[in-house]
Amino acid sequence: MSWMLIDDGENLRMGQEIAKHFANNDLNWLLSVEKGNGRFRPAYWLWHWLNFQLFHTSVLLHHSGHLLLFVGIAILIYLITYKITRSVIGGILSVYIYFLFYPIAENYFRLGTAEPQLTLLYLGIVYFIAKIYICFITRPQKPCTRYLFYLMLLYSIAYFMKETSPILLFALIPVGVVGLLDQKVIHKRRWFFSFLFLLLFNLLLFVLVLKIKQAYGIGGGYTDAYQLRLKTSLDNYVAYLKLITKYYQLLLLLPLINFFKKTIISFRNNNYQTTYLWELVLSSWFVLFLAVQAPWTYVMGRYLMPVTVWLAIFMAVEYSEIINSLKHVLFKTAGKQVIFRLSLTSVFAFSCLLLLLVYQGEAILRMYKSAVTNERYTRNVVRYLSQTIPINGHVYVNFSEGIMEYLYELPLHFRLLYGRPDIMTDYLYLENANIYQKGDYVISFKESVQKYPRKLVEHNLVNAGLIPSEAFGPEWEILRFQETEDYTP
Repeated sequence: MSWMLIDDGENLRMGQEIAKHFANNDLNWLLSVEKGNGRFRPAYWLWHWLNFQLFHTSVLLHHSGHLLLFVGIAILIYLITYKITRSVIGGILSVYIYFLFYPIAENYFRLGTAEPQLTLLYLGIVYFIAKIYICFITRPQKPCTRYLFYLMLLYSIAYFMKETSPILLFALIPVGVVGLLDQKVIHKRRWFFSFLFLLLFNLLLFVLVLKIKQAYGIGGGYTDAYQLRLKTSLDNYVAYLKLITKYYQLLLLLPLINFFKKTIISFRNNNYQTTYLWELVLSSWFVLFLAVQAPWTYVMGRYLMPVTVWLAIFMAVEYSEIINSLKHVLFKTAGKQVIFRLSLTSVFAFSCLLLLLVYQGEAILRMYKSAVTNERYTRNVVRYLSQTIPINGHVYVNFSEGIMEYLYELPLHFRLLYGRPDIMTDYLYLENANIYQKGDYVISFKESVQKYPRKLVEHNLVNAGLIPSEAFGPEWEILRFQETEDYTP
């Protein structure tokens, strides 16, 4: 992979800026760095600062560090599922189902998204909650305080990672209720106080973040797109559900049927198995984590990464039970009808899991290849310009304002990656042809994001000396105002 013109330049710049402020013992700067945008996510920037300290400007090392995030996510998904099912197959299935969900695949190769870090933190929190839960069942006399300490640390990082993390406060409620319902949890009173302690700690973190934001006047700007309006939230919630069902399709059917059947049996007998209770927790987390995302104006698949993880574990638990039922029939005598039903169910389940690999696995691979190719062309464009533009030359971008981030990122790439802080960038304006000089360049991206059609640009600026220069791939084109002398770095 190459550096992208989305987030990557800004992340490198912030890595440098944070290092400078830390060197001057100016730690408060990090709390208000995004005051103008209304954002508060110092832990997110600390992550990129750490990456910059370790990897500097090596794109290979940055992507290697990014890959380690997903290794950690995969391990935690497996461990959490295994603790619920006690099944290796269940753990593997959860990882399989989760990572083959196409809408979140953008996070796999983009370095600037916060969803992978957030997902890792949330899974870490759930892992230690599960450890405490098991501790109350298997070792009720031990307080398991060290797990509480780990939870406090992870909760603290999460609240400073992204503004939606207060949902963790509400996500604790089903955990507390399940512990009180589960007959295997012996010391209900101690469980209640442990749960209450975590609840109050989350509330303290929520108030702390609120006070910091008030003290620095953080609000508005970018966060105005997060609208607590019932209609917007419901519309977005439904849109996300449609997106999930579109890609998981029939894979959801068996888990939902089996879970519905267990719900009826559990309520009828007033007997709640631990596995079923944890499925209730997982399903409630799915609902809650999707609800906190719904008020955000933009519906994008990559935002579902901290949401569908609970659905993937839930489905893996159900499919693990189906596989265990099949194993039970194979080793014990059973009626023909039972064998037929289980065989039919198993064939359907395996077919759905295979289709997930065939269709979504192939689509993810295609997306990755396309991203690698496109970013290679982008890197070549930036490198070519940095090597040919004269000192103090200009680059004018024929982009619509919908991709204004490219205009912001270009000078960062010139400065940080190619040592060309002198190159100036701006939008292309056909209304004033007199500002362009020999040696200036114009770059155009694909037609759908061009501010002006190519023919119009050439027609209006032909008298200014604009001529085609280079093309990089099917989408990037460079034109130049007959330069006088190429720059040699």
